[in-house]
Amino acid sequence: MDMLRVFFEISDDDTSKFFVNKAIWKCGEEYRKHQGKYPVIFLTFKDVKYDLWKATFAKITGLLQEEFGRHTELRTSDKLEKYNPWSVINYLSRGCLPQAYWVNTGKNEILEDVLKTSTDDIKEKLFSLLQGERVVAKIDQNVVYRSLTEDPANIYSLNQELICRT
Repeated sequence: MDMLRVFFEISDDDTSKFFVNKAIWKCGEEYRKHQGKYPVIFLTFKDVKYDLWKATFAKITGLLQEEFGRHTELRTSDKLEKYNPWSVINYLSRGCLPQAYWVNTGKNEILEDVLKTSTDDIKEKLFSLLQGERVVAKIDQNVVYRSLTEDPANIYSLNQELICRT
């Protein structure tokens, strides 16, 4: 995600040097003309790992304040555009065909796919969770959505709030 920020963000430094040998640079001037031309609002929560909500909230508040401070010029701008980095990645990986990254992520098909490839143990634990029971499962805080098909046990990581609560 940081690469997207560095590519598009306005900077006093010449950041084009990071992309000269990359595929995007070889795509031509149509792409290169956008390099370093936009203010980019970039938030990552990878370091927001606290046991208490108060500490978590304080960290997120600080991150938002930092990012807001980096872009004070946007308060008066009439050219503010928003991009979801996952949607940009999805767009590029699908041959530049527009489709929101999160399309199909809230549907039952995903759970169905996980259940098709999961072990009996995973199915039993998921059923137990649905019944309000406690289960013990490994939670990977760095799991990404597409890894569900690679390891069905990652389903627990996407439901951390439910699992930690029960």
